[in-house]
Amino acid sequence: MIGSLLSIGYRGRTWEEVVDLLAPCREGLTVVDCRRSCNRSPAMFRFENLAFAFGVLGIGYEWPQGDLGNAGRRPGWLPRDWERAMIRVNETAAALCEGRTVALLCAEQDAKDCHRMSIAACVSDEVECRTGERPQIVHL
Repeated sequence: MIGSLLSIGYRGRTWEEVVDLLAPCREGLTVVDCRRSCNRSPAMFRFENLAFAFGVLGIGYEWPQGDLGNAGRRPGWLPRDWERAMIRVNETAAALCEGRTVALLCAEQDAKDCHRMSIAACVSDEVECRTGERPQIVHL
C-alpha cells in the first residue's frame, strides 16, 4: 500500500496551527521542506528550528538543500538544477512506495499558488510509474 502525500503552507498560520493540521498523520510522517531558502521566514520556520521542533514531536524533517526550491517567483516549478530535483522527487516517491507519509512544506498557504503543487504532481507521476497507483494528494 502506498503512503499519503500531503502538502502544507505555513504563511498566515502559527506553528501550533501547522502542528495541529499534521497531527492526524503524525506517526511515521516525514516533512520535506520545498523552500529554496528561509532568509525571510519567521524564526520558527527557519530550517534549524523546524528540524529541532519536528524532532521533538517525533516527526522526520528534511531540507534537501534547496533542490526542490523554486528559482522563479510563480506557482509553476523552476528548480535551479533539474537533475538534483529529480533525485529528490525519486527519493520522495520511494518513501511513498514504502507506505510512508510525506508532507511537502512551503511558505505559500494556498497550494494552487505554490510550486509544491507541481512537485506533488511529479512525485505522484513517479509513484504511478513504479506501482500503477497514484497516491492521494491532500493539500492542508
